[in-house]
Amino acid sequence: GDPTNVYAEDNVNEFVEGHTISVVTHTEITDAGSKQNEITIAVYQGETEVTANYQIEVVCGTLSVAAREVHIVTNDWQGMYDGQPHDCTDWHYAENSPFTLVDGHALQADGTQATITEPIPGQTTNIVAYTVVDGDGNAVNAANYNIVYDGYGTLYLSPRTVVVNTDTVNWVYDGQA
Repeated sequence: GDPTNVYAEDNVNEFVEGHTISVVTHTEITDAGSKQNEITIAVYQGETEVTANYQIEVVCGTLSVAAREVHIVTNDWQGMYDGQPHDCTDWHYAENSPFTLVDGHALQADGTQATITEPIPGQTTNIVAYTVVDGDGNAVNAANYNIVYDGYGTLYLSPRTVVVNTDTVNWVYDGQA
């Protein structure tokens, strides 16, 4: 992030009246984690830099970015047996999700998901592993998100109904089959 104020104005004291402070460099943090909040400042009297007239001690705080917690549920899918494997990588936000994905980010199935190929008794739990990607499809730093699965959908494949009609044939008994 780019903090709008990297130091607390009420924590700055002992400067000569009329001198102003300008932040020259400061720590930035975007991804989840923590960094020491280091700054370099310059002191001015009007347009003239007078930093050399001061012995400046900076007591650094910490900048911290927490992972964005997003709660999801994988969707249900059902179909009829067709001899092909089926999966469902669709999902939706859980009702209690504290956050949604950042604008421009998406969940992309990483190829590890439940599939169903033939009808089985009951249903298959739709477990899908996702990677967060940006608008260009590039993986986003995984530490930036805490994806919580609040539930899983189900995959259900019903048996294919087939009707076989036999011919109706009549004949007079002749002792043959």
